[in-house]
Amino acid sequence: MANQEAQKGLDKKLLMHVAITFVIMFGFQLIPAPAPITKYGMATIGIFIGLIYGWTVSPSNMVWSGLMGLTALATTDFGNASAVLIKAFGSDMVVLNIVGMLMIGALAEAGVSEWLIVKLVTAKFAKGKPWLLTFLLVFGPFILGLLINPMILVIFLMSLYGTLFKKAGYEKGDKYMTMVTLGMVLSILFAPVIFPFKGAMLMFLPVISASTGVVFEYGRFMLSIIPFAVLTMILYIPLMKILGCKPDKMVNADISELEKKYEYGLTKYQQLVLFCLVLYVVGAIVVSFIGGDSGIRLLIRKLGVYGWSMIMCAAMMFVRLDGQYLADPNIVGKHVSWNIIFVITSATTVSAAMTSEGTGVSAFITNLIGPFVSGLSPVIFLAAVGIITFLFTNFFNNLATIYTMIAVVCALYNQGMAFDVQIAGTLIAVMGLIGYLLPASSVYGALLHAQEFMLPSAIYKYGIITMVFIILTLCLIYLPIALFVA
Repeated sequence: MANQEAQKGLDKKLLMHVAITFVIMFGFQLIPAPAPITKYGMATIGIFIGLIYGWTVSPSNMVWSGLMGLTALATTDFGNASAVLIKAFGSDMVVLNIVGMLMIGALAEAGVSEWLIVKLVTAKFAKGKPWLLTFLLVFGPFILGLLINPMILVIFLMSLYGTLFKKAGYEKGDKYMTMVTLGMVLSILFAPVIFPFKGAMLMFLPVISASTGVVFEYGRFMLSIIPFAVLTMILYIPLMKILGCKPDKMVNADISELEKKYEYGLTKYQQLVLFCLVLYVVGAIVVSFIGGDSGIRLLIRKLGVYGWSMIMCAAMMFVRLDGQYLADPNIVGKHVSWNIIFVITSATTVSAAMTSEGTGVSAFITNLIGPFVSGLSPVIFLAAVGIITFLFTNFFNNLATIYTMIAVVCALYNQGMAFDVQIAGTLIAVMGLIGYLLPASSVYGALLHAQEFMLPSAIYKYGIITMVFIILTLCLIYLPIALFVA
């Protein structure tokens, strides 16, 4: 009875956490700022810390902490509440996430997600082999990520894996489930960085070349990164074994009802929903390659992946088969996770503000790192660059981390420090994108924390172990190969 009464009344424990979050977000700026960090910088750091605290103590309800963080940011030199909301919800990532959730919701409502799980779990070559199935779950996304938009892929797989774990009987925060999900995210993060002539690498490598005059050799880049990425993901399975992960439930899960349900395959309605998803993915790939500067190719370039996503989502909302919309907004709308949306909006907005020019945070990091690395030998320096970038990107916004580290490395190189700037630049560009530990590190980190089947404490525990593992593969696999092919 006492527990029932407590549930009906105010949640005093949550109110205490809300009060602590409020004090951190609004009171941290009162602490004297170490130069060159400004009062604005201290305010953004406090909001950032408050967000992390709020997300950690209330993983099932992260909307309130996100709203509080955005409100706190509006009281700083950032601007006002209107400017904060425009920045937070004006991101293309937010729109793509909402559209992706609606389409995944259509798959789930049609039962296609269940069918995909049945096909995955009952694959003949993996039947009765739990570790082989685990390898497919961890390494498979890397192969898919070479062709599919990473954000689309991770949203889809989060939903798919969550359903699969539930069917297998894993409990929230389970070690095996957490490690598989972390491995899946790492695979997707690794996939788009192995090609230096497209995607994210085109944002960073030209900056280093322009600052130092060094022209990147694409062949060298791929000869070092591809073995590093592939071997790291292959060795991830032995790491799971060492940690004592138990995959047995995955093959022993009772899915006989599902097998029977889909023994005759998919209905025409389900086939059409699945066809739309495949068309969506294939179209996103095609649009990325055929855009141009004139005619229809110019139109395609202007639409891009985001325009194609909106077109496909809209089409599924007005196309009907057997009296059913492929994506009825009144039904699939429940699959839009506001936890995820507010984690992404608050994390990206606050972390971007924290490392902006007026805060002094980036300059503080530069001053902190410069003296530490300037006296190191070339090999140790390169290892330090990769490790520091990797550590920072898991606590701060990844783009801000990358550009900060590029500025530091280019300055040291131009001052005459002897090291291979291509290896250093590659490490910064690649390691800076593998951020997942905290929600503010990247959209992928935010997505991890917002999943119902994940616990922040488990993410931190096994995420840190995984980070140590990646640092070891960086030093023992990437650096020897990169130095050999130099």
